[in-house]
Amino acid sequence: MDIKRRVVYIEDEPDMIDLVRLILNRRGYEITGANGGREGLDLVRQDTPELVLLDLMMPDMDGWDVYNKSRPTRVPRTSR
Repeated sequence: MDIKRRVVYIEDEPDMIDLVRLILNRRGYEITGANGGREGLDLVRQDTPELVLLDLMMPDMDGWDVYNKSRPTRVPRTSR
């Protein structure tokens, strides 16, 4: 049984999403494209992929904002 690894690619140019999907599908990855930062952030929160590829310069939401908002909240460590 061949298990595909899930990747979300957040990019504001659909042609780039298609190109990366074509390349990585051949390598055994399942690519879900998100058109822009807001859509990508929703998708990452919903899907929890193994990897997120992120364009940093997007018009609707900067890639760094997507990165910071998609990171899980840190849980304080308790003493042992």
